[in-house]
Amino acid sequence: MSAWALQTAIKDALGANAGLIALMGSPVKVFDAVPAGAARPYIAFAEWRSDEDGSDDARLDRHSFALRVSSEHQGVKEAKAIAAQIESALHNAALTLMGATLVDLALVGSAFGRDEAQNLSFGEVRFRALTQGG
Repeated sequence: MSAWALQTAIKDALGANAGLIALMGSPVKVFDAVPAGAARPYIAFAEWRSDEDGSDDARLDRHSFALRVSSEHQGVKEAKAIAAQIESALHNAALTLMGATLVDLALVGSAFGRDEAQNLSFGEVRFRALTQGG
């Protein structure tokens, strides 16, 4: 399935984004699984769903996924700024995937909030994608 190829391309695109580097430093921290004690801000893959569509001749995979931004700031200003850069980097992006082709990548929406127990703010940016092959 092309899900891993898409996730890898997304991570590479975010890591190379000048706006994210300016906001988060280099390297841009994008995690599949957040390591214990990871310094904020960071981006983590949250939920991911992939469904196969089409025939063996023209296999299409539909993906829906979320990227979660975690910030130590009291308000959501930093999380919103990082989310805006994620949106800019990925919405309608022409990413190159290993072993598959990205047909479409589009922003679905975003949400922001605070986790009072951990004293942090967060954002979640949701996308949908269509890939062929892989």
